[in-house]
Amino acid sequence: MGAEQELVKAIGQAKREQAVALTKAQENLIVAQRDLDAAKDRATAMIAQKQAEAGVIDFENEASAAGWRRSVAAFQGNGHQFARYILYQKLAPGFRQIIANTAQDSPLMAIFRQFATSPSHDSRSDRPQPLSEPATADPDVIAAPSPRRAPTPAQNASP
Repeated sequence: MGAEQELVKAIGQAKREQAVALTKAQENLIVAQRDLDAAKDRATAMIAQKQAEAGVIDFENEASAAGWRRSVAAFQGNGHQFARYILYQKLAPGFRQIIANTAQDSPLMAIFRQFATSPSHDSRSDRPQPLSEPATADPDVIAAPSPRRAPTPAQNASP
């Protein structure tokens, strides 16, 4: 009978240990489920926030693109003329310095002379004029508005 009692004791002990292990596993499951739910909520909130930020960026990019479209429209919609105008504006000051030994009446300098700005004189009259009125109130400003700005009512008006 001693062996049977030992067996019953061992079975009872094993059942208690199993119950404790089962209880701990159930607690761990509940904690893990809460963590999962919290992570899902954080992910949902993060997705919503990033979608909102993307919407703002889309709006700002569209506003910037509208400014560029209006600037190109000042050149009768010819994007090549507008790009050339911007390129010459950017390159002209550098060419004045790089080609310092080149005669000022050379054909190469003639291309850029009209776009170069000098602090000693106002070169507005030297600048080529677009084929129609520019998209902005200032006739010297042809470039689009800076990114991440909503267009002003004046920019939204038809030219």
